[in-house]
Amino acid sequence: MDASNATLRVEATESVREALSRAASCSSQPQAFLEHAGSPTVPWKVVLAAVREARRAEGEGGGEGGPWLQGVLRGASGSYPSPPAKPPRNPELVKRLERIKADLERKKYEEMYAEEEPRVVPLCCGLVGALSGMVIETFLFMIRCGRRDRAAAMGEENEKLVRQPARQTGGKLKEQ
Repeated sequence: MDASNATLRVEATESVREALSRAASCSSQPQAFLEHAGSPTVPWKVVLAAVREARRAEGEGGGEGGPWLQGVLRGASGSYPSPPAKPPRNPELVKRLERIKADLERKKYEEMYAEEEPRVVPLCCGLVGALSGMVIETFLFMIRCGRRDRAAAMGEENEKLVRQPARQTGGKLKEQ
């Protein structure tokens, strides 16, 4: 039984050791169980196989069928072994990766602002055109309003003046 793939390990309590010894006495391969009986922790797969073997062997003789898994694990704690330490990275590789990341960031920055330049010029031209149009319209509005105000102020005097045909008066206005 290969327990090297088992990652979960169970604390070897008295009930776990008893289940291992029962399975070793009933099994055709007792070494698989006895080699773990003295260690402080036992792989999960070994404990599970021991309980199954003990129940199978004792159940065949007409008995109760051996220990239950929950009874064997009562009071035992499980633990995962710590993962192996990662080897340090190659310094040349780290420098190369940093250079590649810097190149990618520079390219992204250039692409981002290369797309924005053509948009800025038409936008500025449009704003300048709109502003100059507003200034011209304001100036024309002021001129028109000035003429109307003058015409309104002179309106009373104009009512007194009547325009006569140019032949009769010689192009001058005649007062009535």
